[in-house]
Amino acid sequence: RWQIAQKAEANHETHTELTEDTDWTERWLDEQFDLQLDHLYHKDILEVGCGTGMIHAFDFPCNNVGIDPLLLDLDERFATSSAQLLSGIGESLPFSDGIFDVVIYYNVLDHTRNPEKTVSECHRVLADDGELFLSVNVFDAHSMLRRVADYVDRPHPHHFTVSEVRSM
Repeated sequence: RWQIAQKAEANHETHTELTEDTDWTERWLDEQFDLQLDHLYHKDILEVGCGTGMIHAFDFPCNNVGIDPLLLDLDERFATSSAQLLSGIGESLPFSDGIFDVVIYYNVLDHTRNPEKTVSECHRVLADDGELFLSVNVFDAHSMLRRVADYVDRPHPHHFTVSEVRSM
């Protein structure tokens, strides 16, 4: 199921250009987390499942790292990124324990093979006083409807309720 989701995601229109719009990133962080961009200055930041996402717009003093399984073929789209980019999965992060001040999961947890393992890995690489910024679509529909969605909505192998996300 995960391979089908990855193929659908790789072909999705949102993966054609890097997000290099710092204004959009700043608005998103403010709206989602009441966070000003300067809060991230001089921090070690990891975006898991970065794809063409916001980590590329962090054009300010920080150590920005992005990891995504779809980065196997780093092409010309990524040449202008300010981030250090790695191909990999959230379930097995190639970093030492506690090295990131900030970990960002923007619309990625529902794309993973094993969401619980992904969250565990996040906790492992996050510093003791680190911050997790998590944004995920939730569906408080009956479990049977969510199981149907798991097969119909190809890019998303998981459909969580709010309580499921909180329990992770």
